[in-house]
This record gives sequence, structure tokens and C-alpha cells, in this order.
Amino acid sequence: MQLTCFIKKQGKLFSTICLELDVASQGKTSEGARKNLKEAIDLYLEDVAESHNKKKFLRRPAPYKIWQEYYKASTAHLVEEVKRSHHPRITFQPVCA
Repeated sequence: MQLTCFIKKQGKLFSTICLELDVASQGKTSEGARKNLKEAIDLYLEDVAESHNKKKFLRRPAPYKIWQEYYKASTAHLVEEVKRSHHPRITFQPVCA
């Protein structure tokens, strides 16, 4: 199962959320927050496995606003990567008949 997780710094802590399951955690470091989120997801999935209504709990995405924030941050990160790359731009000349 592949899950999308979003991490951001909030004050002195790092907050993480699994977007598909709406499970969140935090930690003092980025790595600590990731570890805590993995544990929270594992516990959540154990609870789902024991539940009588698995469908209700497995399809529980984070709110739209959180997804929006994730895509905005992802796009900004990609733009910065492109700016930092030293690859020459590729240009094309229009073909005229």
C-alpha cells in the first residue's frame, strides 16, 4: 500500500499527516515525526483490521484543505528544484511550411 504523507514544521515541532487515511502525528525532528506517523498508521490499520466496518475506516481521506496545502508545497518544492538545476533550457523553433 502506497500512502501520501505530508510533513511541515510548525513552531518547534514537525507535523505529519497521511493524506489517504487522515492519520496525523508530530515530533521534535523531521525523522521523529515520520517515525511517529508510521507507528500511528500501523496502530490505525490494526484497529481497522479488527473493525466490523472496514470500508468506513479505509476510505477516510484528509480534508480537501490539507490536500490543497500538500499540492501547493509540492509544486513550490519542484519549482525550486528546477531553479537550482544548471541544465540549459531547451528551446524549439517553430516549423514553417
